[in-house]
Amino acid sequence: METFKDYIEQQVKHGYLDKTDLEPLKCQHCDSKNLEDTGFIVEELGTHVTTEYKKVCKDCNKEVGYWAYGNWQI
Repeated sequence: METFKDYIEQQVKHGYLDKTDLEPLKCQHCDSKNLEDTGFIVEELGTHVTTEYKKVCKDCNKEVGYWAYGNWQI
């Protein structure tokens, strides 16, 4: 049985994720490196702004990553 850690190690090994912060580097669906970040403001309270964004493959239009709360959500 593969653990989550094993899964992440394989994703890094095959170039899908950056080993430092797990940022998506290429699409898991079509192997394209043609990725685009789309950011948006989720919440704005006084001077505090929460920004999240997603990374989308421009070739197959699939979401390959989501940045929230200071981490990549995998």
